[in-house]
This record gives sequence, structure tokens and C-alpha cells, in this order.
Amino acid sequence: MVTQKQTMKRILHQISFYTKVIRFKFIKALQWRTEMVLWILLDIFPFIILLFIWQSIFAFSLVQNTSLSELTIFYFMVIVVQGLTSTHFEEYRPEEIRLGKIDFFLIKPYNYLQEIILNDLAGKLLYIIAFAPIVTLLGFALWRLELSTLPNLTGVHLFVLLCLLLLAYLMQLCFSILITLSAFWFDEASGLTHFKWLFISLFSGTLIPVALMPEWLQAVTNFFPLKFLFAVPIKLLQEQVLPTQGDWGLLLCTIIALLFGIFFVWKRGVQKYCSAGG
Repeated sequence: MVTQKQTMKRILHQISFYTKVIRFKFIKALQWRTEMVLWILLDIFPFIILLFIWQSIFAFSLVQNTSLSELTIFYFMVIVVQGLTSTHFEEYRPEEIRLGKIDFFLIKPYNYLQEIILNDLAGKLLYIIAFAPIVTLLGFALWRLELSTLPNLTGVHLFVLLCLLLLAYLMQLCFSILITLSAFWFDEASGLTHFKWLFISLFSGTLIPVALMPEWLQAVTNFFPLKFLFAVPIKLLQEQVLPTQGDWGLLLCTIIALLFGIFFVWKRGVQKYCSAGG
């Protein structure tokens, strides 16, 4: 019979193993550090263009329900949340499955799902390290220009925000894994990533604040769980509005459904998988 001490020892061994793998992946990802900084700057550049566009719009008094400062904070928070939670590996991972290059992950101490997750965690850690000083400087510049203010958050708000960001990252991770695993059946599975970003852009509250959307789009955005990717965390930052119990229920049910979907698709995909010298 397995004792509690043996169970704890096994858990600590697994944690140590995964930590070593993440450290190795992190070191490996350092070779892309320059490209990563360029991608961060490319993500920030559209925000600067939007800022000039909205300044022109407000100069003609075409918007009545919000201020330039509120919109600046909104788009700045979109950059922050996107940098912390977005995933992109579904753009190249399906090719590994299609070409039969995952054979060794079927016999390694960890499987292909674990490889994807650990690799992305290492990459995300490096991205945050590069992203944090750049976005901090941008936020300071906006504050000095009086285009933004610091959010008035309590300890509870900060804790809830952290939970929302972690769950948003988990949701994005699940979407990307499902697209990747669809390569077991579709040759051009990576093309599904365009649908992913289309739906996220339309129904998660990234293009414009929910309050400025048409009524039908507001209703759809509030109905779909994609709002937890951007709209809900940003609303917490801007208006200090905490999610309701119904929101938490919808978020957790969505993530549980995605996790079950991943394990089901993975099991069926491995049964279907075949390669010739992959």
C-alpha cells in the first residue's frame, strides 16, 4: 500500500523533473530573445497608432460616452493582458504531428501534451521578463503625459486579477492545444488559428470597450466565455468591478470542458496517429 510519505516523495520528484525541463526549455528559448523583443515592439506599435487616431476623433468631439484617458488605459491594458496570457504555438506545432515527428514523445517520461505545456511555460517566462520593462516604460510615459492613471486596487482586487489572468492563460493554452491536436485529422490544422484570433478579437473585448459596442455585440460578448480573456480583467482594472458568482461558474465550467476535450481528443488522436520514420 502506498504510504503518504511515498506519495509526497513522488510528487516532489515530479515537481523537480518538470522544473528541470522548464529550466532547459528557458535556456533554449534564449536564442530567440532578440526576435522576442521585436515582436513585443510590434505589438506596441499599433497601440501608438490607435492613440493618434483616437486623439483625432476626440478633437472633433465624435465620442461622448468615454474619454481619451479611459480609452488609452483600455488599449494599454489589452497589450498587458495579451502579453501575459496569449499563446501562439498552434501556428507551428500541427506540422510536427502531420509529419510524424512526435514518435519519441510517446515513449519519453513525459508525453506530447506535457512537452507543449512545459515549452510554452518556459517561453512565457522569458517573454514576461523581456515584456515587463518595456511595458513599464510605456505605462510611465503615458502617466507622465497624463493619458493614464494608476488603478485603485485593493488586495482582493489584485488577488482576483491574478486568478483571472492565470485562468485566461489556461483558456488560451487549451484553445491552442485543441487546434494543435486537430492535426491528427486535418492537414492544414494550423489554419484554424486564424479563426481563433478572429473570434477572440470579436467577442473578447479587445477591439473596443464593451460599453462602446453595438447592443447586439455587447450581448454576444457578455454571453460567451471569451470575455474572460480580456473584457473582464480589464473591467476589473478600470472600474474595480469583481466577477459575479455566475461569471466564476461559467469560467470554471468552460475550462473543465476544454480540459476534458483535450484529453478526449489526445486519446483518440494517438490511436489514429501513424508515421513512417518520423
